[in-house]
Amino acid sequence: MVSKIIMRSILAVSLVFFMGTTVRATISGTSTTQTSCTSKNHLLGLCSINVEGILKGLGNVTKDPTAFTVAVLIEGGSVFCKNPAGNSIEGNGVPFTELQVELSASDLIDANQISRNGKALSDIPFHDDVLIQAIEAALTAQCDADPQSDACTQLEQLPCQHSNWVQTVVLTKLQVLGQQFTDDSKTEPNTCDIDAALISGDFSNCLPRADALGTKCDAPAAVLADPKSFVWKAFTYACTESCHNKTGTICPDDLSPPLP
Repeated sequence: MVSKIIMRSILAVSLVFFMGTTVRATISGTSTTQTSCTSKNHLLGLCSINVEGILKGLGNVTKDPTAFTVAVLIEGGSVFCKNPAGNSIEGNGVPFTELQVELSASDLIDANQISRNGKALSDIPFHDDVLIQAIEAALTAQCDADPQSDACTQLEQLPCQHSNWVQTVVLTKLQVLGQQFTDDSKTEPNTCDIDAALISGDFSNCLPRADALGTKCDAPAAVLADPKSFVWKAFTYACTESCHNKTGTICPDDLSPPLP
């Protein structure tokens, strides 16, 4: 069962895409990281995964608006309860490995983001509270469908025993699909309305995409062995490219993972 939560602009993974317009598009590599965190940053909602996209070959986005969208499919991880004051962690967390939670977010590229060489950086965050909300919703759906499933036990263990402690999550397995859409007046038929798509989260009328890039990411072996030790710490995921439209390996047409 896949649970979906759509957000207009909301960051714990950093993924770098090099993407472009229909004419010029290149990709030179990806990098995915979990951000570090502090008690203060957690209160500010700054504990997150960051999906960064470097778009290349951009033209006049005032005339032809361009959006960068990201869909993340969470497949594994653990939710922990942390004491911000004492810097301690409650128990060994609540692990989940059979869950599929999908979130998406979008960013409209403005003219002031574009450098003289036609590049722009898009930074889309998925914060802890949003990730945990989506995980809880997916567990609830699984438990409702099967009251004997592990999801029901995980759901019971999810709340923190102390009201002043905070929930945080360490993701260990995920898929990330970055896509660029352009409202190009030269495209026939031109049915893409970037502004409307950003509000609704529905880019289905914005096909064909200018580009799409999908990667599958796993946490390092040390994180997999002891995720509790990496709560609020930065680390780099091992990611492999699964699809990239510009290389001929077409990403899913339904605009979301799972990836091939």
